[in-house]
Amino acid sequence: MFKNLMNPRDPVASIKPWIKSGNTMLVETMLEKIDLLKFGGDLLTMACQAGKADVAKLLIKKGANIVSVPDTIAGEENYRRTPMIL
Repeated sequence: MFKNLMNPRDPVASIKPWIKSGNTMLVETMLEKIDLLKFGGDLLTMACQAGKADVAKLLIKKGANIVSVPDTIAGEENYRRTPMIL
């Protein structure tokens, strides 16, 4: 079912509308396909900006961390650490 919703090239854009909707059950299911080490800070920022406390709590529970953005990720040559501003 979620294969049609999730774009593997841009998982953050795929989940963004569902974060804004506040649908925690759908977000939780979609998180199984997202690398929270890489995208967790962005997703957490989105949830906070949208005022979705339940989604933010879910992301934190699942391991999203806005402070500990990795400097590098193995196998991702183009990844670079970017500061998170909330």
